[in-house]
Amino acid sequence: MTMNINDRVPAEKHERAMNMDDYRDKMAELSAEEMEAFDRELWNSPSMEIPDGDVEDAWDSFRMRIGRMHRRVVFRMLAVAAVVAVVFLGIGLYSGSVIGTEAAETMKWREVFVNYGCQKSLTLPDGSMVIAGGGSRLMYPERFTGKERNVYFYGEGLFNVTSDSRRPFIVNVDGTSVRVVGTKFNIKAYPEDGRQTVTLMEGKVDVTFDGSEAPLHLASGKAAFFDRTTGEISLYDLAESQYPAWYKGEFDAYHSSFRQIARDLERIFDVRIIFRNEELEGTMFYISIVRAESVDMILESLRNSTPFDIRREGKVIYLE
Repeated sequence: MTMNINDRVPAEKHERAMNMDDYRDKMAELSAEEMEAFDRELWNSPSMEIPDGDVEDAWDSFRMRIGRMHRRVVFRMLAVAAVVAVVFLGIGLYSGSVIGTEAAETMKWREVFVNYGCQKSLTLPDGSMVIAGGGSRLMYPERFTGKERNVYFYGEGLFNVTSDSRRPFIVNVDGTSVRVVGTKFNIKAYPEDGRQTVTLMEGKVDVTFDGSEAPLHLASGKAAFFDRTTGEISLYDLAESQYPAWYKGEFDAYHSSFRQIARDLERIFDVRIIFRNEELEGTMFYISIVRAESVDMILESLRNSTPFDIRREGKVIYLE
């Protein structure tokens, strides 16, 4: 027996669509606001059916799937941009002659995806080092050619870039670019988070956020925060002890909502966190744990300041 989802799911949960094929085709064309409205429209569609009694599980599972789909669509658009960039790089002047697209078409790109609960260390063709966190994706050429070293990325990554004053290194992230010559910085930019953060540990970088008219010039000890919803950009001074250290097993959340902390925990420990209390999601925390060995340890630390109940069923954690 099947039944309409609308008969079983409360109105406040009508936020995500179930029709994946329609969603995939439509999503790349929409703004964030239009995407949310489209999600709601499809979710409320009478054609959306699931087996009787499985609504809650289907909804919780779908929230994870739709987040991954958002990331895939964003990265597919980045990949298209990379191909276009390669074509244009392949059309230039050299010794008075035109370089055709044949060389550009033979350029090979590598794509790396990091699963939840994992980290991956990479050495790029120029010797630059990258540590990518769970849920991250990186695309880079097998060798860097031309006047710039372009890579395409989303997620969280620590970049230690090999110095080359003649060829800037550029990280492209969904409309934002970080341009460096040789430096060490951390970037956090997951599409579903709605915000991007660049933290500079060594050297200098130029950051151009999506829609910005001019780049921001960051020096060591500076962090730039970009809210994609409001377009607001904030700058912060950080002590060395406040630099991101997730890649060393530390967990830090400075004035972060519980919802954002939960997303980070899902990526680090490969779990699903489901809130049964909407007010709890918006609770703000400031927490720093040097050795964050488990998700249970972190949740217990949070519960010391704000009481809430924890119920765990395998990899699924319910908070209320």
